[in-house]
Amino acid sequence: MSSIISPKDAIRKGHWMINAPAIAVLVLIVGYGIFLVINGGAHPVLVFMLLILALFVAFVIRFVMITPWKFWAFSQVDDILALKKLAQKAGFIYGKNIFEEREIRSPKNLQKWQAIKAKMEKQIAAKQ
Repeated sequence: MSSIISPKDAIRKGHWMINAPAIAVLVLIVGYGIFLVINGGAHPVLVFMLLILALFVAFVIRFVMITPWKFWAFSQVDDILALKKLAQKAGFIYGKNIFEEREIRSPKNLQKWQAIKAKMEKQIAAKQ
């Protein structure tokens, strides 16, 4: 049994599922580097190197977590067009953009997303 939620609630959950882990990784890794520099006598360049590592890990987390969120959100919301607009504004989904190709997903997930896009197109056609 699925419960229908508002698009704004889906976006709010998306921030917690996608952005919060990425930000936590950034803060923890860079914070650890600063701690090592202050207390361990490590070279300050370590903080810069850990920042680069943290950015990479945060982007990987983001690109992995977007796909499960999309499937969950588009199955829980009635107004798919409103969710699409809000998700694009929040940066969770993209139009014709290079970042959509960077999402980490399987071919099976790609087929699911194509089905969701077809459903969106039907709703667009029905509203016109």
